Amino acid sequence: KIVAWYNIQNDSIAKECVEKHETGRCGFCGTHDIKIRTRMKIYISEHEIEDTNCCHSCYHQNSKKAIAT
Repeated sequence: KIVAWYNIQNDSIAKECVEKHETGRCGFCGTHDIKIRTRMKIYISEHEIEDTNCCHSCYHQNSKKAIAT
């Protein structure tokens, strides 16, 4: 048998696997009990801005890549 000890305190990838992810309702697609990626703002008009949760699939659909010119 081979037994190994792994230091989880210094490894960010291992920490992601162990930590629990926030679940909730996505403000873009409306799906309940889904893993939340981040919070994004929806600009409805000049005066109305909604700050809501965003799931992984909606994040990839609505985020834009910054391009240096």
